[in-house]
Amino acid sequence: MSAVDPGLMQAYRLFQQKQLAVAESLCRGVLEKASGNVEALHLLGLIRKQAGDLGEAERLLRLSIQLAPRRAEFHANLGNLLRTQQRLTEAVDVYKISLAVDQKHSPARLSLARTLNDLRQHSAAEAECRTLIAMNDRDAQAWSALAIALRGQHRLRESEAAFRRAIELQPEYATAHHNLGALLVQLERAEEALCALARSEALGVRTWETALNRARALFKLGRFDDAEQAYLQAVAIDPCCLDAHKSLAQLRYMRADPEFCRDLRAAAQSFPRSLALQAALVDVLRSAGDLYAAEAVVRDVMSWAGGTPEL
Repeated sequence: MSAVDPGLMQAYRLFQQKQLAVAESLCRGVLEKASGNVEALHLLGLIRKQAGDLGEAERLLRLSIQLAPRRAEFHANLGNLLRTQQRLTEAVDVYKISLAVDQKHSPARLSLARTLNDLRQHSAAEAECRTLIAMNDRDAQAWSALAIALRGQHRLRESEAAFRRAIELQPEYATAHHNLGALLVQLERAEEALCALARSEALGVRTWETALNRARALFKLGRFDDAEQAYLQAVAIDPCCLDAHKSLAQLRYMRADPEFCRDLRAAAQSFPRSLALQAALVDVLRSAGDLYAAEAVVRDVMSWAGGTPEL
């Protein structure tokens, strides 16, 4: 950013250190002296985004873009905000504007590739990743995004090679280790998957996805007690994780546990307005042949949710 106002430079440093209140105060001080300072407006927008005030953040970012439409990074940051809000199609359009301003703006292109992957437009995402790699073939994040695009196109061996290239370039890339582990589960290479997932957890990744993928690998190896504990860890992290709840119930049913869906039932009771959890409970009960219990859940949900087509 331009070195115009020392207070603004200090605000930027404090923002990077997550001292948001002081950074915002300094920004507002700059704007009191010069209300049209685009750097201060944009930084204030980023601060409000970090503070969780997304509406005000968007207003400020758009205002800074109005005043300085040729700043590619301004457009990219707005795109990032939209992506945070799951406004993915809007984010794609904004990233493309950023690249129209500066086609070499790699953060915008990487975010565009990731958003296209989010939208399952994997072929388009692959094209953006290959452009990034042509610009810099040591870009580990571009290789990782490429791997996701390739996996989305069912080109699993190519995806594995891309994940391994990302890890070769950046050995501490925790997300790449996790995603490689998930891919290895899909490739039926459970032992290797556990190693990759353990590495990601050692690097700080402790999400329900990691626990779920570890559970799937353990299940494939016949380590059912360990798999059950991993599924339990996944639902402890995210009580609304449908995949983990269903898999846990199926594992227990397979092992003749009479209370096979107890955790799913408890989650459905804890979040009674979650139609997704209620439907998952119905599916599990119906699959197990307990049609009376499944019907009871459906009728209870219909009593407050009404007669939706799914119900």
